[in-house]
Amino acid sequence: MLRTLVRLSGGRADLLAAGIHELNFEERQANRFGLEVNGSVVRLIDEAWVDSSGPFRALNDLDSQPRIIDEKLAPDANLLRHTSHLNYRSVTQKSAVRNLLTMPEGAGLMVCMPTGAGKSLLFQLQALEQRQKNPGACVLVITPTVSLALDHQRTLSGMLGLENARALVGATTPTEKDNRSDTLNAFRRGEVPVLFMSPELALGFAREGLLDTAASPEDKLAPLDGRLNTIVIDEAHIIESWGRTFRPDFQRLPSLVAEIKKRQPRLTTVILSATLPPAARHVLRTSYGATGEWLEVDARQPRREFDIAVKSFRTGQSRDAELDYLIDRTPRPLIVYTTAAAERDETDAFTENLTSAEAIFERQRQRGYRRIALFTGETSGEERKAIVQNWAKGDIDLVVATSAFGMGVDKANVRTVIHACLPDSPSRYYQEIGRAARDGHQGLAIALFTDTDGQLLDDVRSAFSQATGSWLTRKKAEPRWKSLYRSRTDTAWNEAKLSFLVDLNALPEKSRSTRSSDYNRIWNMSLLNLLQRAGAVQIVACEPGISKERWQIELADLRLLEEDASAAWDDIFEVRAREQDVATRSVREFSAIMRRPEKMCVLQGVFSLLQESDVDLIEECGRCPHCRAQRISAPEHRHNHSGEGVWATPLTPALGIPRGITVVAPDDPQISNSACDIAIKLAGAGVEQFIVASDLAPCIAAGIKDTAVKYGFVLEHQSVIGRHAVSPARAATALIVRRHDENSELLFRQAKKWVDDNLLTQLILVADPSMEVQGRRLDQVMSRRAPYDQSHLDRLPGLFS
Repeated sequence: MLRTLVRLSGGRADLLAAGIHELNFEERQANRFGLEVNGSVVRLIDEAWVDSSGPFRALNDLDSQPRIIDEKLAPDANLLRHTSHLNYRSVTQKSAVRNLLTMPEGAGLMVCMPTGAGKSLLFQLQALEQRQKNPGACVLVITPTVSLALDHQRTLSGMLGLENARALVGATTPTEKDNRSDTLNAFRRGEVPVLFMSPELALGFAREGLLDTAASPEDKLAPLDGRLNTIVIDEAHIIESWGRTFRPDFQRLPSLVAEIKKRQPRLTTVILSATLPPAARHVLRTSYGATGEWLEVDARQPRREFDIAVKSFRTGQSRDAELDYLIDRTPRPLIVYTTAAAERDETDAFTENLTSAEAIFERQRQRGYRRIALFTGETSGEERKAIVQNWAKGDIDLVVATSAFGMGVDKANVRTVIHACLPDSPSRYYQEIGRAARDGHQGLAIALFTDTDGQLLDDVRSAFSQATGSWLTRKKAEPRWKSLYRSRTDTAWNEAKLSFLVDLNALPEKSRSTRSSDYNRIWNMSLLNLLQRAGAVQIVACEPGISKERWQIELADLRLLEEDASAAWDDIFEVRAREQDVATRSVREFSAIMRRPEKMCVLQGVFSLLQESDVDLIEECGRCPHCRAQRISAPEHRHNHSGEGVWATPLTPALGIPRGITVVAPDDPQISNSACDIAIKLAGAGVEQFIVASDLAPCIAAGIKDTAVKYGFVLEHQSVIGRHAVSPARAATALIVRRHDENSELLFRQAKKWVDDNLLTQLILVADPSMEVQGRRLDQVMSRRAPYDQSHLDRLPGLFS
């Protein structure tokens, strides 16, 4: 903390002047933290070591200016109505909200936005909007980690209307089990607006409660008011990788969603993530886009608040020494990420080139750190809850963790993330450095990993092993399938498909075990998920009475029943080979970037692996080894490269507003003081969307907030024109253009195109009719009807009837 004070003071601080009268450490202790004490004056002494071209220059180069390029887009009426936010953070966030609130019944929406960009606002607004119509409406959010669920609950507990949001987590004691049951029953009663839980709980303990909450009132088990209308899958990028291997329930979620939709056909599905590599996108589109309309909103831009440093080492000992050095010097709060556990080589002997989270934690405790926590997959539920709470409150400065910690945890002021490993994918690396600098100020992202050029088991080989090693082989898959098929019960034919239950405890032939285990069940689930991805089986949503250890499946590829099923297995493992090739290529390209960080912009290279297209539009970051060496500056402006579609289903037309374009002539051609009054009157007539100049947008949003308008979307002129123009909602719209507004002719052309393409069916154009479009008067080009005077806006209801 003292080092941070000195750093914030420009490298030198007078403690007496700062009100600090006692120092509780010796000179040699100060040197450990890169400080020199002379009387009451303390200064940094490691500037020489951190040379101008060194990887850790940012340890001393303090940047106190905000780094986030915040667009601060004008709000909509519903944002002001439901939250304390006065603007949106980005074009993508605003587009995502607009498309979320106008989703057709039964539709699916996939949103990809950077970490810390406000994805949580989507399910918050959805719950608030729905409960305004129906007090029992509720939203289910599926989260990958307990820490994320608990963090969401903590955040929503302070929001008006969402105070009763709850996280449903695992339970071991009778009291915990009672609390869990109470939470689920409260959700069924409609008392919990947003419920967070893991896929395992959704498919197990909570399944019947979720189905009942989705049912129509006459089909409910009891006359309870809860009504499940939306399911949100948070941090969805992990579904493809985690669901393929050690948490197969992620890939069973589509079956649960399909079963809930049978009870609630209007159910909408929202997919959220900060990164969506091509393989994950394919899985999500296939799994959730098959029924109902589907739309995607994608920011296509990374966050840029980080100073990135990357350094490799020949030995674990030298890497650990550097790690200790940096832990003593990097600003807090700090997260150190590493591998899941102490790994072992082929001879089952611990390798010195890999460092486990447990080892780092114990070493830092021995070095004197006390405000420190260890968070891994083995951390108990109560410990996790305490760590998340203490981390949020600022009682913990340093967390040593595996990927189990931090996914989506919203702590704004994390200053440093250190990887004491090489992450196994670009997605994991980008997600984890994204834990830092969410407040928009400087963050440090440091990667330290061992690299012996393949001579020994090191962090590079470990990354390849984690990315490509947890795959079923054909030699193991075929006997597992035979044992699962032999375990079948309740066999029946469903059209051309054979339906039956399989026992996940089934042991493969010649197994050395005599009793099933979690390990055995996970591999059986992984096999069934592989068969489903290959189209050979369909994992049917669980029926009442089926336990967690029995799945109902439909066999689509009957060749698997033949004595010689080699042709079927050839097709199945062709799918598996393609998936493994994608994973191998991803980790290979990522490791090449990290092993030679001076060759190209690290952030640009990593993010390009997470995008499907337009990678050439990603600007260099200006703050990584390559950019520093080439003296490339950080971008000063945010460029909008976002992509989105538009729903095919329009909103309900507004009564009394003609189809096509209707021109309204304002009393004052400059509309200098009357824009807000005009907007309020149009909102009263049923207009739901306003396209206006930037300086008018905030006051119009505030003005229509208290009208009967349902959404009150407000778009700024510049956002709807150009290469990356956003798409307006398919609602009754007003375009207000003053004589002095820029790009007026472009706006008129765009408006006519919207109507000609049937994107907008009701458009009111408020503009001076004498303005010109392509050399002709506006009223002669834009509408077949004569312009209305502004006085018509006083005729409520039915402005134009």
